[in-house]
Amino acid sequence: MLLNKLLQQLFAAPFDSIAGLYDEVFTNTPLGRRKRTLVHRYLSRILQKDWNVLELNYGTGEDALWMSKHVNHITATDVSEKMLKQGQEKLRRENAQNVEFAQMRIEDLWEGNRTTIPFTSKQDFDLIFSNFDGFNCLKDFSPFPSAVHSLLTPNGDLVVVLMSKFCLIERLGWSFRGQFGRAFSRRRKSGINVHIGEGISVTTYFHSTITILQLCRMAGFRVKAIKAIGLLIPPTSMRDFYGRHIGIFQRFEMIEDNLDSIYPLNRMGNHILIHLKRIN
Repeated sequence: MLLNKLLQQLFAAPFDSIAGLYDEVFTNTPLGRRKRTLVHRYLSRILQKDWNVLELNYGTGEDALWMSKHVNHITATDVSEKMLKQGQEKLRRENAQNVEFAQMRIEDLWEGNRTTIPFTSKQDFDLIFSNFDGFNCLKDFSPFPSAVHSLLTPNGDLVVVLMSKFCLIERLGWSFRGQFGRAFSRRRKSGINVHIGEGISVTTYFHSTITILQLCRMAGFRVKAIKAIGLLIPPTSMRDFYGRHIGIFQRFEMIEDNLDSIYPLNRMGNHILIHLKRIN
């Protein structure tokens, strides 16, 4: 228990530091709203009113707030206590009463004693959901599929949104700047420090989509959908550029909506949404 608490504090530190600014620098920016709208648009097709949802890396509660209007109950978890408090206050203001909160790392699902996980009395979730980059903080994705399999109902759904290993718009941006070598030879590298705001960086890992799908199939999932989130939208680091030229990017939205689920473009967004279903 003590080791788990120390690990929570270690991993939470960077996100605690930016909790008060996260909505300002991402959630409420035009780029952040566009990306989240794409995710919510997809979720709206699958959510059911009687569902119980487990949300991992809940952040400041923007997704939980939206889902609270569409499902029965949400268990919202995050490693950062300050992020959780930001979200609790947000949901309190909106009178969202069907959300409970727990501080934990994603790794707690398979490390240590499972009885210490706050929600073990509420197993059989209809959906396990994680939005925007929580899984890019995992050095090793391989234990995750088996760990969540037993928490889902039969035919339960797993939806994760994470930064992709290959980003088409990033490559095009390098090409326009004349950095052709970088554009055509370099993939996003794992284990690099990525700036998340206020001079704070976090170690980030870019997982292969092929590997993720293989691991999930082995654990008893089948693939329902893969969708690019931000196929023709710049990375978050260029949110100010997007805001200044939003009119131009809005012209691409219809094109993107017609291409973001087509292989291989569905794996080339700045983020990718992967939807899996438990089959046994």
